[in-house]
Amino acid sequence: LGCVWAALRSPPPPDLYDDADGVIGLKTALVMLAQLKPTHATPAGATVRGPLGDALRGALDAPAAAATGGGGESAGGLVLRELLVGLSTWMPSWLIGEAAAACWELHRHHGAHFARWLREAMAADGVPRRGLSADQKAAFCEQLVGAANRTAFKAALKHVSGGKKKGSAGSPAR
Repeated sequence: LGCVWAALRSPPPPDLYDDADGVIGLKTALVMLAQLKPTHATPAGATVRGPLGDALRGALDAPAAAATGGGGESAGGLVLRELLVGLSTWMPSWLIGEAAAACWELHRHHGAHFARWLREAMAADGVPRRGLSADQKAAFCEQLVGAANRTAFKAALKHVSGGKKKGSAGSPAR
């Protein structure tokens, strides 16, 4: 969990998107975040991943360490806070799909826990960006938690992050 938080933390190195390893590292962190599932759909998967998933959810529910800047929130809240701030500021628009996939998996597999982590993340000042009222933040939380499918979730996440246009914030030249 620490390596996921470290990869999502802002600000990133200025040359992050000039280096393939930097982009791969960021995408890997999002894939790892999506893998924090309590069980797997098959009986064998449930046997193997069930205890692991429960331990990972326990790690997300644990209080964030003072060294990571946690302000009384859980580690799950801290990770979502960093992701939301990153999507609103320094992350490129072409990363919204991977971020939405990772968050959708957390939402799908952790339900009420995800909702709590999201509320914790949004409670921090300046999350996802400065100038949002408590009512706006609550509405964003409702949109994300109430999303019926991954497409709706991605659209809500894009709205929460300020609706970045393609080609913004460090998009690599094509």
